[in-house]
Amino acid sequence: MDMCPSSSSSSSSHSRFRLSSKEDDKDEFAVGDVILTIVGVLLAVGIFYAVYCIRHMQKRRRDAILSLTPGSPSQNITAVIPRDRDEGKSNWKIEYYEFELGEVLGQGVIGKVSKARWRGLTVVLKEFAYTSKQDQVEQELSQLIRVRHPYLVLFMGIAHPAPDRLCVVAEFMSRGSLFGVLKDKNVKLDWKKRMSMALDTAKAMSYLHCSKPPILHKNLTSTNVMVDKDFVAKVSDYGLGHLRKSTLNTHAHQPFWTAPEVFHKNKHSAASDVYGFGIILWELLTRKTPYEGRFHSNTVKAMKEISGGLRPTVPAG
Repeated sequence: MDMCPSSSSSSSSHSRFRLSSKEDDKDEFAVGDVILTIVGVLLAVGIFYAVYCIRHMQKRRRDAILSLTPGSPSQNITAVIPRDRDEGKSNWKIEYYEFELGEVLGQGVIGKVSKARWRGLTVVLKEFAYTSKQDQVEQELSQLIRVRHPYLVLFMGIAHPAPDRLCVVAEFMSRGSLFGVLKDKNVKLDWKKRMSMALDTAKAMSYLHCSKPPILHKNLTSTNVMVDKDFVAKVSDYGLGHLRKSTLNTHAHQPFWTAPEVFHKNKHSAASDVYGFGIILWELLTRKTPYEGRFHSNTVKAMKEISGGLRPTVPAG
């Protein structure tokens, strides 16, 4: 009789022990699950934050890095150019000794054009003497450092090889000017490529004219449209009014692309840029030089006849 309650009590005690053990195990599992959940959440938050930081840094880097639009890469540009006015005041002035000078590419209206290496990049140096006030010239150039468009040759800064000389540092375009490309009979140009280069030029000029305030090119010629290895065309030498004033009369050297009103009144407008673009379209159509063989370097005669209404003849068909 005495053993039954004892057995029952012992059995009950064992049951409670087993239940207690199971509850303890459940508590341990619950705590483990909570810890794992917290660790997982922390890892997820950490990964999310790391991805956010990386993307934010990449965005800032893209904003600061000289990059070309996808589909039209002429070179892998990695030099950082300042975008902020105050930040860029000194940074866009480059020490001339930094350049490793290469071949002379030509002698343009503005001045000598040379190829150079700078901070791992191939660039173009346009060197010339100028007589305008230095502050005016540099103020004008400081505006160009913020101009960005996939079909504008990138302005990267300036350098002073001598007190009275200045170099404009620009993106290098491997095929040179559109004028040279059109004259080179070894270069095959189908109508698709010609139309594409015409559209590239039109987009660049539309961007300049729609800027606030509008930026006039004032010397839009096929020699100032550059072409890269993929036949992407980019407008160069835009917005350089004070620099042109400091050289010889540009229009006397390149009258074929100059609108008549500029000859008469020396008055530039978006319409006079459009006139130059029209002559470029004629060149793309014919692959010829305007008025070829007619004036034999007699620019005075050319200016007079163009002012009087002479225009290139559009071929039939």
